[in-house]
Amino acid sequence: MQTIVISDSYTETEQAFEESIDKTKTEDELVSYKNNLEINKGEKEKSEEDDLCVLQDALEAATSFQGLSQYQKNLMFQNLKNLGAETIKEFIDEWKALNVEELHLNIKKETLFAKFAKAGV
Repeated sequence: MQTIVISDSYTETEQAFEESIDKTKTEDELVSYKNNLEINKGEKEKSEEDDLCVLQDALEAATSFQGLSQYQKNLMFQNLKNLGAETIKEFIDEWKALNVEELHLNIKKETLFAKFAKAGV
């Protein structure tokens, strides 16, 4: 039979229990940290995929009127992916800015068409 000696503030059982709780908290924190890393990695991969989609849209818009074959377009896209990260970011930012400008122009165009319709033209 095991004898438990009671000290002034804790018993050995209570101390062991608290140590196991602390260990469990540490393990839970580690699992939580790992999960957050996986989520952040997934978000980064998604962001990179979105950036590649933006680049591909820009490239398709640029090559659509040139009559290039699909092979040539794929080759150009591979070359585009091989550019430096800073250059890619510049292209993406410019493309997004152009899309915003295009959206504003389309809004102005639709507003003008609405004015025509209101005037009975």
